[in-house]
Amino acid sequence: MTRLKEDILERFLRYIQVDTMSDDRLVDTRRPSTDGQWDLLRMLASELSELGIEDVQIDEKGIVIAKIPSNMEKAVPVVGFMAHVDTADDVPGDGVKPRVIEKYDGGDIPLNGEHSIVAAENPELSRYIGETRIVTDGTTLLGSDDKAGIAEIMSAVRHLMEHPELKHGGIEIIFTSDEETGSGMDGFPYEKLDCEYCYTVDGGRRFEIQSECFNAATVKVGFEGVSYHLGAARGRMVNALTMASAFIGALPQAESPEATDGRYGYYCAHTIEGSIQHIDLTVYLRDFDLENLDRRITVLK
Repeated sequence: MTRLKEDILERFLRYIQVDTMSDDRLVDTRRPSTDGQWDLLRMLASELSELGIEDVQIDEKGIVIAKIPSNMEKAVPVVGFMAHVDTADDVPGDGVKPRVIEKYDGGDIPLNGEHSIVAAENPELSRYIGETRIVTDGTTLLGSDDKAGIAEIMSAVRHLMEHPELKHGGIEIIFTSDEETGSGMDGFPYEKLDCEYCYTVDGGRRFEIQSECFNAATVKVGFEGVSYHLGAARGRMVNALTMASAFIGALPQAESPEATDGRYGYYCAHTIEGSIQHIDLTVYLRDFDLENLDRRITVLK
């Protein structure tokens, strides 16, 4: 197991050096939305082939599918394992400077001169005392969502390929792009898969398996204003910024990410760009109940 752990760590530290931030402004016109995602997807496809997998595919949208045949004498279900290569663009995800902490002592974790991960504010850290922690220098994402999942899958594949005595059914490995934009499964080639079950290795608590996920929608709203000289704007200017602000203010604040948890759905005003003359607003909707998600869409309309 020591070699497996070392391999996971080596792969993770290598994968997070690839800038794979996705871009929700481009995802409608190009897939993957950023070149860095292509870089990592091609790297993974190449490494899967180098591990001895003969059936490795990467399509025009950057979806990698690798198939490991069963070595069982009887028929058993094919199982899939999936992870996404992109990272969120909420904060910088390039130029990651990781720091590996061996045998974490349970205390605060300084990231830089200004910021620390405070143990008292993150009680879940106590579960990992004595174990290895990986952090950044506080200026970027680490990228563990979902390069930790990628590293785990790749290392497990390596272990299986090096130990043919371990019996298993057919296994399918799937890597996708642009999950963080909400478009990761758009146009996914389900017909290429044989697996009856598929596990997404992505986040969550240790040893936890989640059997469901929320429904998601992205709503893009445009506001058209009328620009006019500010000194003579009375009765003439229509401010798109003011309209957009009023629209955001009308969203139920009790149904926002900062006011909900668990299975509660929400509205989230995510990005706003523009000027007095035109504003583009993106709103994320999330709900475990599909009817409630449709209701939220209707509310925005």
